[in-house]
Amino acid sequence: MIECKDLSFQYFQGQHQVLHKFNFVFQDHQNYMIEGAHGSGKSTLLKLLSSEKFHYIDGKVQGDVLHFLAQNQIFYFHSEESNYFVYDLVFDEFYYTLRCLGYPLANIENQTRLILSYFQIEHWIYRSVSNMSRGERQYLKLILGISTKQYRLMCLDEPLLHLDPTHQVFILQYLEQIQRMHGTYFIVVDHENALWKSYFHFQNLALTSIIDYQPWFILDNPSIEPFEPLYISYKQAPLARIQNHSLDLIGGQNILLLGANGTGKTTLCKFMMGMLPTSIQIPISKNMLLDDAPSMFLYKNLQKEWKDSNLKHPYPNIQANTLSVGQNKIEMFQRLLAKNPQLLILDEIYEGLDPTYINFVRENLAMYMASGGCVIQTSTQVREGEAYDQVLEL
Repeated sequence: MIECKDLSFQYFQGQHQVLHKFNFVFQDHQNYMIEGAHGSGKSTLLKLLSSEKFHYIDGKVQGDVLHFLAQNQIFYFHSEESNYFVYDLVFDEFYYTLRCLGYPLANIENQTRLILSYFQIEHWIYRSVSNMSRGERQYLKLILGISTKQYRLMCLDEPLLHLDPTHQVFILQYLEQIQRMHGTYFIVVDHENALWKSYFHFQNLALTSIIDYQPWFILDNPSIEPFEPLYISYKQAPLARIQNHSLDLIGGQNILLLGANGTGKTTLCKFMMGMLPTSIQIPISKNMLLDDAPSMFLYKNLQKEWKDSNLKHPYPNIQANTLSVGQNKIEMFQRLLAKNPQLLILDEIYEGLDPTYINFVRENLAMYMASGGCVIQTSTQVREGEAYDQVLEL
């Protein structure tokens, strides 16, 4: 059991409390789904629940979080952890993890192969992590956490965020199995909550946003320079699997690059943007919203991020690092859109966004394409309500 008593939290550089006098008791053997708008404190609360010492939370805590569960029985996972590995080789990472947990040396290779085969990736055992896509890294990191040790409680923050549908199912089936066999229970933050609820029964916990931030930029009469259709070949791309593909860039079109994790979607986009050594040169103005949107900010202050525009930011004093991941993504989307590029590349734009933010993106993209802009999106699945002029399956 974990009990929160008058729990308040404020980031050191934030202007407002993310949580204010929050009171709740999380009972044993009960799954909880934490819901709420972007910026309502879902991820912050999950961090506080998973740690007795709050040593990795950059802010001021008031009130109490009472843990009636040993710290080593609580597992915490956030999608951003896919960036952190000790070793580059998959087997070496498993070897290190299992040795730290006390597995006998003679059993480690067999145990590693057994785990990887369950998740249908035994052929990854000698792969280099640095050559994996973000979705593949997250899948691997999540497997390392949930399959190498038994826990009573797992606090999972967007664990399915970058996974393709096949990998999502494998993870959920495994979690369902360990709950049935070992009584593990879950506290989850995930915008794919309908998928979770098809496997587990949850008690919903709704949080209310305290941070006063909403999407604000509306594309109005954009001045996008028209361009002639361009044929793009990927013969020089760094991945052999995408070298036989090509695209026609046409103003006003919505193009989807569709594929499972590791099929080269993001690499193909970076190839078009000139971000790789062998990149192609495309003679039109272009911007790319990376899936890791928080890494794209040049300034902490939002007004400074817009300093080369004539627009006054409605939230000039908010610091980017106090926004949620979804708010960071929507803020950077607005910033790139305001530059009126002829080509806008959006890497997994809808992942991790709630319905309000998704509708905001769609409305602005419709106006952008109506003015002659070309959009390229990447995704692991075709989303309901989306219409595409071209779909390139990788």
